[in-house]
Amino acid sequence: MTTERKVLGKGLSALISTDAASLLQLDERNHEHMIYISIDDVEVNPYQPRSTMTSDELQELSDSIKEYGVLQPILVAKGKNKRYCIISGERRWRASIIAGLKTIPVIFKNCSDLMLLQIAILENIQREDLTPIEEAKAYQQLIDQFGYTQDLLAEKLNKSRSHIANMIRLLRLPQEVQGWVDQNQISVGHAKAIFTSDEPVEFAKQVIDRGLNVRETEQLARAKKVKKDSVTVTRIKSSENIGNAPEEKDLDLLSLEEKMSNNLGCKTEIKLSGSSGSITLSFKTLEEFDILVYALCRQISDMS
Repeated sequence: MTTERKVLGKGLSALISTDAASLLQLDERNHEHMIYISIDDVEVNPYQPRSTMTSDELQELSDSIKEYGVLQPILVAKGKNKRYCIISGERRWRASIIAGLKTIPVIFKNCSDLMLLQIAILENIQREDLTPIEEAKAYQQLIDQFGYTQDLLAEKLNKSRSHIANMIRLLRLPQEVQGWVDQNQISVGHAKAIFTSDEPVEFAKQVIDRGLNVRETEQLARAKKVKKDSVTVTRIKSSENIGNAPEEKDLDLLSLEEKMSNNLGCKTEIKLSGSSGSITLSFKTLEEFDILVYALCRQISDMS
């Protein structure tokens, strides 16, 4: 199954403030402050959101470093025990170790823990692109360790709140499904539809095996939901006393409910009493509410 990786931002200001971005750019260009330090005095950024670096890409970079040296210094801040923490350039540092270097060129920057994390996220999104799960964990880390709310995080990172919420929501999926997202076997769009399933692992396997696109996955999720709701109603009716059982709806009304449920993406219930009645639209999450409002507004717009 082919999936598209979403570009997550353009320009340094996409993730951190303009002032901080300018400082980072100036520091990286300002080679007057570049010095060489022992490669053993450098340590990994504990806030590094990127967790995967393939041996092939490191070996390729190492071969280049053996031939040409480290062409761009890494950016570091003061760490613990007289060591230096990497802000950006971890791949260059790891490749330099493989290449057998004893020293590495660095540029120093005074950084708070928050700035270390922000720049680490920025550096990877800008240059290497985080996987969806790495991005989600980075956002969750900002919330857990630095007290951000989703609203404040969206404002600071220049992203919509729904984007932040949807990415963090991926972390509630089973680990097996998260792994498939990270491996690009299913996209974030697929994952959002799979999330509605009571059996997300089995549902995800079905999506992968059948090679479903996002729209087909959403349609399958809605069909499963309608089927589940129908089974639930049938079980309730069968368990009720026949004398107290509510009047069953005719097939035309049930068909109309199912059609509206599919079109609107939410459970729809129609009740008639003579010439009057009501239509109830149910949603479980803010995401489903947003989809419902969009669908209704689109229908109204098409009618006008």
